Amino acid sequence: MSNQYDADVIVIGSGALGSNAATILARSGKSVIILEAGEKIPRWKIVENFRNSSKKGNYNSPYPNDPWAHHSYDEQYIENTGPFDFRPGMLKLVGGTTWHWAAACWRYLPNDMKLKSLYGVGRDWPMEYSELEPYYQKAEEALGVCGSDTDDQSGQGGSAFPPRSKPYPMEPEGETYLFQRLKSRLSPAGYHFIHEPNGRATRTYDGRPACSGNNNCMPVCPIGAMYSGDKHAQHAEDAGAILMTDSTAWKLEKGTDDKIIAVHVRSSKGIDTRLTAKYFIVAAHGLETPKLLLISDIANSSDRVGRNLMDHTGMGLQFLADEPLWPGRGAVQQGGNI
Repeated sequence: MSNQYDADVIVIGSGALGSNAATILARSGKSVIILEAGEKIPRWKIVENFRNSSKKGNYNSPYPNDPWAHHSYDEQYIENTGPFDFRPGMLKLVGGTTWHWAAACWRYLPNDMKLKSLYGVGRDWPMEYSELEPYYQKAEEALGVCGSDTDDQSGQGGSAFPPRSKPYPMEPEGETYLFQRLKSRLSPAGYHFIHEPNGRATRTYDGRPACSGNNNCMPVCPIGAMYSGDKHAQHAEDAGAILMTDSTAWKLEKGTDDKIIAVHVRSSKGIDTRLTAKYFIVAAHGLETPKLLLISDIANSSDRVGRNLMDHTGMGLQFLADEPLWPGRGAVQQGGNI
């Protein structure tokens, strides 16, 4: 007797990862259910919320913060017990946190994979850059990444690096006046200009218009030129996937063989539903994914789930210029590093 499932695959989370996976699976003929705790909000509404917000510096302020789907800036949702107030900009709505991610799309360099061998620190990765490269390419094509095929991203001013199997899907953004002036002043001193690869359309791509330089990519691109996960959520629906909003996954149910057999879902009205599938993809952000696994006592034989969480590093620089540079024009991630 064959088992009856609600879907071949249930995807928990409708952000960039979950929606991309759902799109690929639905297009291959699989029945797919996407679970999203938050709402499906039209872009114009988020833009309007931002325009009316008194908290322009809080990138989460234009987005819903429902009692059943808190975002990470809610004081009642995330508690920090350590000395550092860690508050990543997690969102809960269809498309996830890529609504305001600024879209930088750097690849790791081959030497990044060999920190121990080359520099004597950390650990080497268990894989080579060449093994990851085809998947970098697929991700860049899915996200619509623009970039330069001739830049040496090591910063040494040499030939194109890292190695690529195909060109970037789109040409890089044009250089702003600010970066043109920086380039002209710093190049004679041996500094090299590098275009930043980012998930921002420089021409019509996959239904997205070219960037028109609105300068508020964070918290929202008003025209949808910057990639966000809602694009693939729509692609998945168009391919036949079922998108369930207001559907918080609160428990994964294990069978006798310790494999997941069902997910328990709760709506904002307190209605519980049990859904079954052959396979489950948990793609609910770096905070919610380990939380769900820990609550469900799933996949933690190593006792590593929920530990060692890291954000990416960042560095800011401010300086006074002796001439007008007219910053603030164009995208937030303005196409270049020196």
